[in-house]
Amino acid sequence: MKYTLIFTLLTVSLLTNAQNTSEKNQNSALFELGKGLTIDFDNGNYAFNLGGMVQPSIGLAKDSSAQSDYFMNSKRTYFHIGGNAKNEHVAFFIQTDFSLSAPLLDAWVSYQPHKSTTITFGQKQTIANNREMLLMEDKLQFIDRSLLSSSYSVIGREFGLFLATELPFKKMILIPQIAITSGDGRNSFGVDSRDVDLGGLKYAARLDFYPLGQFSDENDKQIMDLAHESKLKMVLGMAGSYNDGASDVVGEGHGNLALYNLLGQAQLPDYRKVYTDLLLKYKGFSFLGEYAIGTAKGLQGA
Repeated sequence: MKYTLIFTLLTVSLLTNAQNTSEKNQNSALFELGKGLTIDFDNGNYAFNLGGMVQPSIGLAKDSSAQSDYFMNSKRTYFHIGGNAKNEHVAFFIQTDFSLSAPLLDAWVSYQPHKSTTITFGQKQTIANNREMLLMEDKLQFIDRSLLSSSYSVIGREFGLFLATELPFKKMILIPQIAITSGDGRNSFGVDSRDVDLGGLKYAARLDFYPLGQFSDENDKQIMDLAHESKLKMVLGMAGSYNDGASDVVGEGHGNLALYNLLGQAQLPDYRKVYTDLLLKYKGFSFLGEYAIGTAKGLQGA
């Protein structure tokens, strides 16, 4: 009887501890259209996200001989996986586009030494471009990027080190950012050891100013105002970059452009870009205005 009572008490104690542990460490999985599948562990202290996007395209080409040519393809076929550890202040993100021959778009890891400061290393959307190029492709207003974006950029990814911090001033917010990248765009190290990086590094800075406070939850990460801001919100931005020896017409590649001197030696110009932009939203109305200028100077090897 004594042993039975001890065993019963021990069993009840173990079951109670197991129940308390289960209640303390809740795991969950949630699928949201547009956000993908999010899996949380340890009451949300660890989270993983799986998602993607497919943008089908149908076209018709017709020449003077009245012959028609129809074609169908996938303009964008994205898959991403990301995650974060709240207690460790670490996050990562990997995204691919299987419509491209070289599918890797983003691959980075970040660390937050302070809640308002983030240090990121890897390949990601660079701060050196206009605001539209800072947005993910599934957050665009139309099916493709604007003429300004396509004239000064390609995909907008760079490999390097990025630093961003947030400085609040009452209701106003100031977000300065700096970046040092390879200067050769996406996958800048090429396909093998012979396809080397060309030119020097690229230095960039960006300053965003929110005079009327922050937008609704991530509403500044898309052009359209789906959140229907109840109060007028806007963000003013300025960005500039200096690419020390560019070998691409927009500074997002390597080996695509070269000038030569009389001795046949390659000369790489220094490429500079400056942007200003304004994003404004109010009760479903959104306005995006952007201005850009690009100049080149100097020739390496002259």
